[in-house]
Amino acid sequence: MKRSIKLLFMSFLLSIYSFSYADCPSVDPASPGFCDAFKASSACYCASYNTLPKGKCANMTLIYKMMVASLGSLQRACDWQRNTTAQECIDDWNCYHYGGMTSTGQLCSGSGHACV
Repeated sequence: MKRSIKLLFMSFLLSIYSFSYADCPSVDPASPGFCDAFKASSACYCASYNTLPKGKCANMTLIYKMMVASLGSLQRACDWQRNTTAQECIDDWNCYHYGGMTSTGQLCSGSGHACV
């Protein structure tokens, strides 16, 4: 049972984060439109690979929890994916959840506010 769940999580991550589709938007965590762009980008990757039912691809909490549950930490999940650098991935998720500043000193979402 545990092996099946782990394989499901790994296939989910592989399908979302190991390839790059030109149709999915890129995001700038310092942009005022970051929150909507990041949600759209995450949902796009999820839907592009048919990893979750369509309605669940809009659930950012579910996507994040599956990533971290599969690989153990945000750092490991971001190291593993190939769509951005690991640091960009970490900045995106940290800006989405916590706001503040990116690793380069820019305000998240242009205001420092979190998306959630």
